Amino acid sequence: MVQQCNPGSAAYIHLLDKTSTFQRMFVSFEAQMKGFLEGCMPFIGIDECHLKGPYGGVLLSAIALNANSSLYPLAYCIYEGETFLNWSWFLEQLRVFLRYPAKKPICFMSDRHKGVISALKMQWPRASIMVSYGGQKLKNLLWKAAKTIDRAYTTNLSEKTCERGQWQVSGVPCSHALAGIRYHFGVHGDEDNFAGFIDPMSSKSAYLRTYSPMIHPIPDLCVWANLETIHVDAPPLKRLPGRPRLVRNRESADKQKAAKTRTVMYGNCRQPGHNSRSCKSKNTSSTTKKKKVQNTTETDVSVSSSQSQGAATSSQPPTKVYKDEECMNKAVESLNGFN
Repeated sequence: MVQQCNPGSAAYIHLLDKTSTFQRMFVSFEAQMKGFLEGCMPFIGIDECHLKGPYGGVLLSAIALNANSSLYPLAYCIYEGETFLNWSWFLEQLRVFLRYPAKKPICFMSDRHKGVISALKMQWPRASIMVSYGGQKLKNLLWKAAKTIDRAYTTNLSEKTCERGQWQVSGVPCSHALAGIRYHFGVHGDEDNFAGFIDPMSSKSAYLRTYSPMIHPIPDLCVWANLETIHVDAPPLKRLPGRPRLVRNRESADKQKAAKTRTVMYGNCRQPGHNSRSCKSKNTSSTTKKKKVQNTTETDVSVSSSQSQGAATSSQPPTKVYKDEECMNKAVESLNGFN
C-alpha cells in the first residue's frame, strides 16, 4: 500500500528462511529521498532504540540535516537485534534506495554500536565517520588547538576553502573567510556577489527544495482487504529478564489513580492540618506546660518513694560492682572493716 500510494518509495519486509515469520523491515518514502538529494547537507546520522513490546526488537532511524541545520527524517528500520548482518542489510538498502553519487563525499555519525563501523566500511567505503575521542588523545588535541591562537590561516575565495577547514565543512564562511571577503568587497566594490560565497545547500532555495516533494496519505485499512497480501507471522515472544511488571504503562488519555493523602491532626486542639509548632490556639501552650509539670512531679514522687522504700527494707550498705582484681580486693577490705 505504501508503494501504491507513493510510487518510488521503499517498503521491504524480510522473512526468515522457509518460513513466514517476520525478521526485519525497511521503510522510506520517495519524497524523503528527493528532499535529501536536492536540498540537504551531505550528512546522515543513524541511531537506534530498543522496543519494549512483547516481541522486543530494535528500531533504527536515519536522519539528515536540512539547510537550516534541522533534523530531516530519512528512513527507519525494525529488526530483531544489533548484529553485523542487520546493520549491513539496513545500510545496503539505504544506499540502493538513495542512489547517492559514489564520488560525492558524505559523512556518517553514530555512537558506534555493535557492527556499525564494519558495516559502514563495507556498504559506504568512501564515507567519513565522525568518532568521539576521550582521555589522553582528546587532551592532546585540546592543547594543540589552544597553542594555535596566533597562527595565520590562508583562505582561497575562488575555491571557497580555508586552511582551518570550517568553511568546507559547514558551507558558511568562517571568520578568516569573512575578513577576506570584506577586503575583497572594499577593493572591488562587488557587493552583489556576496551570496556566491555561501554553499548552495545553506540557502533558502535549498530549504524550499527539501520540502517541495509530497508524501501522499495512505487510506484506511478497510481498503486494504481488496489487496493480495502475504500472511506474515509475528516473531516469537521474548521473555524479558527480571520480574514481570504487574502495572502497565498508562497512556495520557487514561485516568490516573488518585494518590492516597493523609491529614495530620494535632492531639491537643483536635484540629487537622497542623502540629504543636503551627497550632494557633491560645490554650495550647498553657495546657502543654501543665502536662509537662505534672509529668515531672509524678516522676519525682515515684523516684522519692522508691528510694524511701529501698532505705526502709535494706539495712545493709549498698554494694558496688568492680571489674578488675584490684578493685575486688579493695571491696573485700572495705567490707571486712565495716564488719
